Amino acid sequence: MTTIRRINTLLLVIISIFFLCSCEGDNMLNEYQKLNDKNHIFKVSTPSEIFELLNNDEKAIIVFSFPECPWCQEAIPYINEIAKEQDYNVVYYLNILEIRESKTDEYNAIYERIRYDIGNPDKINAPTVIVINNSKVLGYHIDTVESHVKNENNVLLPMTLEQAEELRNIYRELFRLN
Repeated sequence: MTTIRRINTLLLVIISIFFLCSCEGDNMLNEYQKLNDKNHIFKVSTPSEIFELLNNDEKAIIVFSFPECPWCQEAIPYINEIAKEQDYNVVYYLNILEIRESKTDEYNAIYERIRYDIGNPDKINAPTVIVINNSKVLGYHIDTVESHVKNENNVLLPMTLEQAEELRNIYRELFRLN
């Protein structure tokens, strides 16, 4: 009986690991309520992966964001939409909040690597979207659109149709950079 019990336990562990790994892509859908695309192209990445990506010859879109950011909640679906429209297969996503607040070595390395290419801010703001190619930052966009600000009650309202179209056009221009 103990051998059968051990085999069953091992099978249960393997099935659980498989299930957990297969659900990884759903984190974006769970964390970003306005992202309704089950076939989104975001690849949740580690800081090490992003730093490596910044230093290789690949053309890529990188998004620094976090779910608690209301501007990020608005921007993420449009990033996905326009990147797919521009024939990108993947957008690299890094949840920047914890490593930025902790000022980890990995965050500091990423920040120093892109700092001057994104206007020399005092930190990586969210959302920040960059396009890279051959280890060069070709362009970037921070925030959503200039008119998308919190109201007098300190609440960020959803973007208007005009604001959404303005953001789409910003991303179209940015993602066309070679």
